[in-house]
Amino acid sequence: MLKLHNRQMEEFSKPNYESFELRVIEHLRKFLTQGLPDSSAETKSFIKRCREKAKLYGLSSEQSVVYFIHLVLLLGEEFETSKRYPFATAVLHARAGTPQERIKIAMLLAYQLKAKGIIP
Repeated sequence: MLKLHNRQMEEFSKPNYESFELRVIEHLRKFLTQGLPDSSAETKSFIKRCREKAKLYGLSSEQSVVYFIHLVLLLGEEFETSKRYPFATAVLHARAGTPQERIKIAMLLAYQLKAKGIIP
């Protein structure tokens, strides 16, 4: 039986992740430039941090990670500990719905607050 070690699996997934990173960077530069780090290296580091945080909420699909990145860009990287946006963590930790449904709701709520001028 063939067994793959974690290091080998990481090597297989590296091209997929790099492709994901490039697609996310292109998407963010097209649709949401506010709050995006200036350099490509900083942007890649930001995406990686967001992806790791997203995993904590059960978010693993590319779409849900991108929604999470939108949420972070709208509310800031410390939104989870900020008293300013309690709705976001409440939605993300809710028991109702799937993780993908919860991140979509949190992101849409943040966009509504931004449209009303509540979020700068």
